[in-house]
Amino acid sequence: MASVELLGQLQQNVANVRNICILAHVDHGKTTLSDSLISSNGLISARSAGKVRYLDSREDEQRRFITMKSSNISLYWKHPSSGVPYLINLIDSPGHVDFSSEVSTAVRLCDGALVLVDAVEGVGPQTRAVIRQAWKERVKTTLVINKMDRLILDLRLSPSEAYTHLCKIIEQVNALQQQLLTEEVMAAAAQRTKGSTATASAADDTASVTSDGSSSEADSAGLDLVFDDDLEESIEFSPVRGNVVFASALHGWCFDIATFARQLAPKLGVKPTAVPKLQRALWGDYFFNPKTKQVLKRAQGKLRPMCVQFILESLWKVYEVTVDHFDPSAVQKMVTSLKLTDTVKTDALKQGPDAAQAIISAWLPLSQGILSLVSALLPSPTQAASLRMAYLCPSLRHDSHGGLAQTLMSSSAQGECVAYVAKFLGADLDQLTLTGDKLMGIEKVGDFVGFARVFAGTLRKGMDLRVCGGVNDGAVDGADTDQQRTRIVRVLGLYLLMGRYLSEINEVPAGSICALSLADASTAPDGDNHEHEWTLSLTSVDRCITLSTTDDCPPFDNPYSKSNAAIVRVSVEPKHLQDFDAVARGLRLLQRADPSVELSVLDTGEYVIGCCGEVHLERCINDLSNLYARVPLNVSPPLVAIRESITSVPPTQQGDTSLSEALAKSVNFPPWATDRDKEKEKEKDKDKGEEDGEGKKAPPAAAAVEIGKGSVRVETANRRAVITLRAEPLPPEVVKWLDDNEGDISAVIHGRRPALRFLPAADTSTSSPPPTSSDADDLNRCLDTIGQEIHHTWTQTGIKEPPKGRLWGICVNRGSRNLLLGTNTAAWSLRHSYGRADTQQPAERDADLSTILPSVVSGFELASYAGPICEEAVRGVGFVVQDVRLKEVEKQVSDDQQQQGGQHGGGGDGESSTEASGPIASDPYGPFSGQVMSATKEGCRESLLQRGRTRICEAALRLEMQCEQDVLGKAYGVLAKRRARVVAENLREGTSTFVVEALIPVTEAFGVAQDLRSRASGDVSLHLQFSHWEVLDEDPFPEASMTEEELEEFGEQGPPPNTARRIVTTIRKRKGLATGEKVVVAAEKQRTLTRNK
Repeated sequence: MASVELLGQLQQNVANVRNICILAHVDHGKTTLSDSLISSNGLISARSAGKVRYLDSREDEQRRFITMKSSNISLYWKHPSSGVPYLINLIDSPGHVDFSSEVSTAVRLCDGALVLVDAVEGVGPQTRAVIRQAWKERVKTTLVINKMDRLILDLRLSPSEAYTHLCKIIEQVNALQQQLLTEEVMAAAAQRTKGSTATASAADDTASVTSDGSSSEADSAGLDLVFDDDLEESIEFSPVRGNVVFASALHGWCFDIATFARQLAPKLGVKPTAVPKLQRALWGDYFFNPKTKQVLKRAQGKLRPMCVQFILESLWKVYEVTVDHFDPSAVQKMVTSLKLTDTVKTDALKQGPDAAQAIISAWLPLSQGILSLVSALLPSPTQAASLRMAYLCPSLRHDSHGGLAQTLMSSSAQGECVAYVAKFLGADLDQLTLTGDKLMGIEKVGDFVGFARVFAGTLRKGMDLRVCGGVNDGAVDGADTDQQRTRIVRVLGLYLLMGRYLSEINEVPAGSICALSLADASTAPDGDNHEHEWTLSLTSVDRCITLSTTDDCPPFDNPYSKSNAAIVRVSVEPKHLQDFDAVARGLRLLQRADPSVELSVLDTGEYVIGCCGEVHLERCINDLSNLYARVPLNVSPPLVAIRESITSVPPTQQGDTSLSEALAKSVNFPPWATDRDKEKEKEKDKDKGEEDGEGKKAPPAAAAVEIGKGSVRVETANRRAVITLRAEPLPPEVVKWLDDNEGDISAVIHGRRPALRFLPAADTSTSSPPPTSSDADDLNRCLDTIGQEIHHTWTQTGIKEPPKGRLWGICVNRGSRNLLLGTNTAAWSLRHSYGRADTQQPAERDADLSTILPSVVSGFELASYAGPICEEAVRGVGFVVQDVRLKEVEKQVSDDQQQQGGQHGGGGDGESSTEASGPIASDPYGPFSGQVMSATKEGCRESLLQRGRTRICEAALRLEMQCEQDVLGKAYGVLAKRRARVVAENLREGTSTFVVEALIPVTEAFGVAQDLRSRASGDVSLHLQFSHWEVLDEDPFPEASMTEEELEEFGEQGPPPNTARRIVTTIRKRKGLATGEKVVVAAEKQRTLTRNK
């Protein structure tokens, strides 16, 4: 076992450092492979590999046989042939979809990855997800096809059948790689096309110029697609290229084609210089003729592919003589021919898989094969930095950072220090251990260490670092980044991560992974006293932060995706009132320890925990009750989350979907708008209503009035501004575009910082930055690009032309996906709504409106966060502002008021400023901007309440289920009961196992795993992952849009409640909102209390 001092010395030679992670679908063998690699350092024995699960330090991980937390360990490995020592920082990541954020942590900190695929199950849903994540972070991957022994022992495939099966698996992975490349190329081509259109440069030659080794072609849409042949070849997995390994982690062996080529060359009489040719012939349609000693490209007679003949048949033979029919003489002959007599004791071998494991693990050792592959193919931090840094920190593409950018691109240990903390881990620094799910012995909880990677410079104990750009997880929108940038933290300790144990070190150079304890420099003690209270001075939202010794360092992009966030929510409260403070502190610790948990506080004061799934929820509740709060808790049933939306009514049905005007007024819409509320509104009209110029009663202050055709007119409380708007559904393609680009849009709209996605396309094959430009210019270009792409996406749908006018606002925060469009003549755009303060304002004729349009945009965002149906986020709605008018103030004011107005600077130039004149400045209804926000919010909410058009959206989960044929019917019965829709059904080749893909609403998914297993006697496995938001095609209020025929059938009570209405009622009851339900339906009806006998 390597000492801490030796590992510290190896960190100094960055060329021999490898930061790798293991990525795979759940139960594909990641932790077993980790155990085998750890056994090479003597931390565990080789025989216990796969049984100890060394990096699964939590009790619930051991109980469930799955990994829930990413764990790191530093390994020492010396190359057997060259003798060069290497430092391998290995991170084992979870494969369960509920813990996808842990995969993001591993991928961000590493430069290379081993992608494991089960040889029997093939590519799983999470396999696709981790490959996509690695592609996004520019992490170089190699393919490891694991559980090869199952092809022999479980499926009983012949070598030829196994070869065909393996080819299909590699083909599936390569198809996914090509898909990712094509998506990126098409996105770049579309961006170049839009950029050339925006600049009115029809003859832009740079869009069609291709470099050497590239090919260009045009697709049906006229986009110029540029493919880099070298890049396309480099991402392909091929055993010939050496980036595919075949392994059995449980039995401790692996091989690649190069290993067999070196072993077979002397036997076949191949010269050492011709070994690469032999390697190419050992995979593919190459056949060896033993008579002529020639390699053929076509099969003749009963010739088999060389891979089958020389590799797979040899492996099958070992299992045949040890497992199927134990033959001691054949075993002895085999051990002698493989020159394993010194390591394999044939006398101790008995029939079974253990005998096969003893022979093949000595012949083709797993740790040696994997670590040789890692050292040869996966990049060092220096090699990876030049490729990854442009994607990890897009701001470094500007020349403004000068020497810092060069230091980061070269991963130099000299110069300014830059470190990235991907997440925080609970620890007991007195015992130098990471805390699990239960405290053992004298362990304490309260300390946190950052799971970090040093990207530049050298990190030392006691160093003061600046938090670059503030919080990076998006939890705090609109934070004052200038204030956050000046925040300084002190490094109290540096540690090597050895599983759950910590080893203290003094410094960490660039390219290495470590753990560090931090505190605010203003509150950190001078000594090494690790009292726990002040370590929490870093707020709980600091989940991933960029640290640097310079103020010029920009923050790294947030690696965490919100696609799987908070699909399950529950409220928690202590069983005893005196434990509220302990629960609040425990939630703060939990939020900091888990990067994917979401915490919120309802208006009722309830604490709500949002998790990625049922398994994740169970772990969070367990950690909160046993580790962080340490008090008994009451947990509510899962809270249902929906989105509010609207649909369009076909013109052919507009005359049949509503009652007569008189009958419609008798039906409460929405149902909770009771007669008493209507009477109150009438009284309010009498008290506050004033006659307008035509002698009609004016509407109540800030009340929305429907004026027909779905349009709503609303006035501010002081009658100064009148806003007319309507709500229209957005095309699904536009909503999907907002979903796909939510992170980048949020950075531009809410974070006020440029996003690389919307900047002009640059040559990403080199690390040289594009021409210098300011952040303000880049932000404006991003806003222009967003508007152009939304308009382009909308027009390409061909369903309905977008409204004529300008795009005023976008809201993608808190689950909303909405647009604000203006159809009047005001020259307002996204630049004015979200640009920097120095953005040029509209012309003088729109000066009055320009003072209130920012408040209109803010009111639109408030309405998007909470709709009128259930106070849930609004999705897929375009709010069209048809008119915004300012009324002249005709009310006479006293001289004192005029004088007061003059003091405010409002009356000197004769302009009708909205906040300058005396009557407005002294408005009893408050600031005029707040009135406009409130009026816009109410107008948007009222426009959503249209009879027959109101809809809700449910979260749909993609369920992949594997079950045997005899229980398939029972499983289908469970899915049908839960409103699931089967989209695919396939029979796995060579087995009787069916793979079923279905879409199930999240409201019906709670407990589906237990239900399926109970009906199928446990013979079923399933995988749930968030898919999309789907509009439930049911009107929650059908009684408000009944036809005459429906009225005759159901009466004035309307049809029975449908699924949408039940969901709405459940949510409103939980939130304490009115539902319109009658407690007593018929008070005069006689009740019979006697029981029938």
